[in-house]
Amino acid sequence: MGHTLEIPESDSSLLAYVESANEFVGRTELELDGTTIQATTYNFTKKVEETQTLPWPKNGLIFVSSKGCKYAEHFLQNGADTTTTYAEELECGSVYVKGTYSKSLTIAAETNLIIDGNITPTGVSDGGTPPGTTVLGLIASDYVRIYHPCSGSGPMGGSLTEPWIYAAMLSTDHSFLVDNYNCGSGLGHLNVYGAIGQKYRGIVGTTGGTGYLKNYIYDERLATEEPPYYLSPLKAGWKIVRETAP
Repeated sequence: MGHTLEIPESDSSLLAYVESANEFVGRTELELDGTTIQATTYNFTKKVEETQTLPWPKNGLIFVSSKGCKYAEHFLQNGADTTTTYAEELECGSVYVKGTYSKSLTIAAETNLIIDGNITPTGVSDGGTPPGTTVLGLIASDYVRIYHPCSGSGPMGGSLTEPWIYAAMLSTDHSFLVDNYNCGSGLGHLNVYGAIGQKYRGIVGTTGGTGYLKNYIYDERLATEEPPYYLSPLKAGWKIVRETAP
């Protein structure tokens, strides 16, 4: 019997589960470092950026809320971050993620989740099979994106060559894609070891040789192991909307 599952419309109800110390507001940068997390956020009261090292969330959940977002475009102005786009994004519930992890974790963004570096389990080499039950979830209501600033002459600083991402990723209202996917030269393979859920298929490269070739490997552990709070708290919920009998 086949089932068609309706994708949840938003991840916002995760706010009911996140601990206060692990809820951030506005543009947030997270670098995972095994069992700690370096977080860079904007202090709207002091009007300065602040960086702190945080312990791993006890319940394995981080949520980034929006203060009011003026910027939601995945094609950047002139192909690269500018002072203008950075300022526009400060109030967005967007989170940039990279690094290594040795405990299970879910990171959710009210708008976009942007991957700007390799994301791998601690001690696992690129392409290696992860041991145990440690898994990572990455959720965005809008886009789950691969960071790729680019100009007409090619990729710019920050673009990722042959990246590896070990995670279960979910875009509840849009898709998983590459920024400026049709710009510049090819960057090798986009290596995903995990799973991808999206409302509609996003573009990661073109037949003209821009962006990435796909190398997607399903993590068999996800059949029995889920990242913390990955699906069940979603307000819309996963539900059966059609059944097909043999």
